[in-house]
Amino acid sequence: MKVTRAVVAGGLLVATVALVALIGSCQGRGGAKAGAKTGPPGAAPMGEQAKAAVRVVRAVSQPVADQLELTGSVDAYRRVTVASEVAGKVVEVHGDVGDYVTRGKLLVVVDTQMQEAQAAQAAAAVEAARANLGKAVDSVALQNDTTGITVEQARKQVQTASTQLAKAQTAARATETKVNNGVTQARVAVQSAETQLQQVRRGARDQEVAQAQAALEMAQAQFDFAKSNYEVNKRLYAEGAASGTEFGQALASYQSARGQLEQARSALSLVREGATTEQVRLAELQVQQAREQLALAEAQTDQVAMSQEDVEVARNAVRLAEDQLRMAQAGRGQVVVSSHDINAAEAGVHQAAAAHEVVLVNVRKAKVFAPLSGVVAARNTDPGDYTGVGGANGLFQLLDIARVYVSAVVSELDVAKLHVGQMGTVRADALDAARGAAAPTFAGRVDDIAPSAVMNQRNFIARVIIANRGLALKPGMFARVELTVGAPITGVVLPRDCIVEEYSEGKQIRRVYVINKSNKVEIRPVTLGSTTESLVQIASGVAQGELVVLLGQRDLEKGQEVEPQEELPPSNQPAQ
Repeated sequence: MKVTRAVVAGGLLVATVALVALIGSCQGRGGAKAGAKTGPPGAAPMGEQAKAAVRVVRAVSQPVADQLELTGSVDAYRRVTVASEVAGKVVEVHGDVGDYVTRGKLLVVVDTQMQEAQAAQAAAAVEAARANLGKAVDSVALQNDTTGITVEQARKQVQTASTQLAKAQTAARATETKVNNGVTQARVAVQSAETQLQQVRRGARDQEVAQAQAALEMAQAQFDFAKSNYEVNKRLYAEGAASGTEFGQALASYQSARGQLEQARSALSLVREGATTEQVRLAELQVQQAREQLALAEAQTDQVAMSQEDVEVARNAVRLAEDQLRMAQAGRGQVVVSSHDINAAEAGVHQAAAAHEVVLVNVRKAKVFAPLSGVVAARNTDPGDYTGVGGANGLFQLLDIARVYVSAVVSELDVAKLHVGQMGTVRADALDAARGAAAPTFAGRVDDIAPSAVMNQRNFIARVIIANRGLALKPGMFARVELTVGAPITGVVLPRDCIVEEYSEGKQIRRVYVINKSNKVEIRPVTLGSTTESLVQIASGVAQGELVVLLGQRDLEKGQEVEPQEELPPSNQPAQ
């Protein structure tokens, strides 16, 4: 429960009047003692120092919600200077100081006669540029009809010749690969037959038998691989997945491997059994056949030369087709020149259209609209004024006060208790005075906390955003922000008026004036804990039950004897 100081003061006044009346009555009945020095009525006897009467309150223990009160000034959420983007004479002004305008409302109209004339001139220039473009397009279309067919035919001939060249090159590579493989296989066959003949004539040894056996195994492995490869290519060729060249190479490799396998078998047989006259004759015949096959394979190298000649013929055909294409394209030189005329005409159209759009934009900008919903704080123009582009003061000053904010001052001792997003209650003293009663409260939210203290101070600035219900809060008003920063804590509690704050060497010091049992003044530093609107919790410096001066502390001195007049203790209900 809060104590109303006016009521307490009234009680003291009544008690004082009663005391004076009582003293006067006593003096009237008995008078002063003989020889005693007297002073003014009600004063202490001469030679005795009067004790100062001080109002005190007894420190009590009670739970107090951990609240923090911050103060600061209300400011608009946004301030906008509305200026003109074109220069000219102002012909219309809508809105005055104090008016509430919505976003998009017409505020100022600037004369546009000159811009409208320029717009008509620019529109005529656009039409002229479009007419020139149409003439250039018609001219190019006529020339294209006469030259386009020739160029297209020459281009197709180049494509056909290039395709034939690619086919000839592919065939030449296939022929060369086939011939080279045949010559290689034939040479291998000659060497194998000659080796077998030598073995037949010379007879066999154990080492030669082993070599012949190894040769047979190798020939068998090569035959198995060649056979498998041949069967795969045969199937792929039948399915159309392999070319004839690939199939022919696989067949030749298969036949060669089969012959080499037979030769290896015969060689091993000769080595083991020894050669007869017929076997020697057969080996000589195989050598002769192998040499004839080699000669036949080498004779096929002429096919490689012929395929290279086909490639050269196809390449010459490509060159001829390309020459004809260049000649056809050269015949379109006049068309290219005309195309440049089209490009120039199109650029002229774009340039004229852009100039026209610039003028139209200036015409539209002659009407100045409110960029946001808010209150007119200043009007700096009247009809007939000349306005330039921009300007420091602009035409109007608009304030967005649907939301406002308070830049609240926070002590360095309290800043750690705050965090962004914290909710609190906001009051404005001006609304108290205007309504003659308690001001309405507003919900506020901590939106920002300065990362560093104000220069040469120990205070921080916290920005509290407020939804301005009824637009009651005005920029410049003094506001109080109450934030609950912790749960209720039980401890020694005093009224806020008991605390004396001082600054020494830039550091804040809080003190209280305590009346001891001898009714003398003690000045003690205190540490504060939780706070409310009217109460403060004492963390250290004052014990429960001690008397603390409520008002007039700066008129007292340490050790001074006083007459304490105790008032009701602070409310024992925790602040909400």
